[in-house]
Amino acid sequence: GVTLFLVLNESSITDILGKFLTPIILLILSLITILGITSDLGTPVDSIINGNPFSYGFVSGYQTMDALASVLFGVIIIRGLEGKGVTDTNEQKSFLSNAGFIAAIGLGFIYLSLIYLGAQISSIKGLTTAQTTLTLAEMTLGNIGKIAFGICVAAACLTTSVGLVALASEWFSKLFKISYKKIALGICIFSTILSVAGLDYIISLSVPVLVILYPVTIVLILLNIFAIKNHFTFKSVVAVTLIISIAEMLKVDLSFIPLANHGFPWVIPALIAFGMSFIFKTEKLTLKKNA
Repeated sequence: GVTLFLVLNESSITDILGKFLTPIILLILSLITILGITSDLGTPVDSIINGNPFSYGFVSGYQTMDALASVLFGVIIIRGLEGKGVTDTNEQKSFLSNAGFIAAIGLGFIYLSLIYLGAQISSIKGLTTAQTTLTLAEMTLGNIGKIAFGICVAAACLTTSVGLVALASEWFSKLFKISYKKIALGICIFSTILSVAGLDYIISLSVPVLVILYPVTIVLILLNIFAIKNHFTFKSVVAVTLIISIAEMLKVDLSFIPLANHGFPWVIPALIAFGMSFIFKTEKLTLKKNA
């Protein structure tokens, strides 16, 4: 209901996310972090992860959907800027770059702190990611920790739900010529029904999709960062990455590909496709000149 209300008040979305919800999340996590670092929570134990801890953490991090959301939420931010009269492309790029820089510092501080604090209580066996954070909240904030953690999770989920519902509603309304409000209402009702199934069920549905989409998203981000203008390069690299990611999701044996055993079977094929696209482009230009 709250998500639907905020989504229908589209022009105020960025203000609500930026002025209220994000500060609440940062305040609670910062308190947990500072109190955790200054307290003696425990002693780290050797990793019990089978394989490379970095690759395990990196691939597990797909579930945060941070990179995926950043690409999508950029549209929400641009719409918010346009609502404030910022329509110049260069100005929008400047705002987005600054916002991205601030977000990177904030996320880096929070995640690195949680990694450090998680290591301190690694002797407690059987904790899931959510349980680890909840345990940290209770150990640092006492009895109020559970409530604070609940507020933090609610605020974090609300920022995500509002942004995604708004974006999906706009896209599907254009695609199917159905009103924005009807699509938003339909998505919220569907999401409410799905949420009853619980987190584990939702994760079981989302992980296979993320295994496909996340490598493609990473590739798209990198291609844009390096300002690659060649459309053929974009298409070939994304296509190869998509094929490998689908094969990985289908549990196809990709062990013959370097880095596959570490959870990154798409990296080398994507690099090869990137290099081959430039060779192909160079040969094509040479043939045109000779002709």
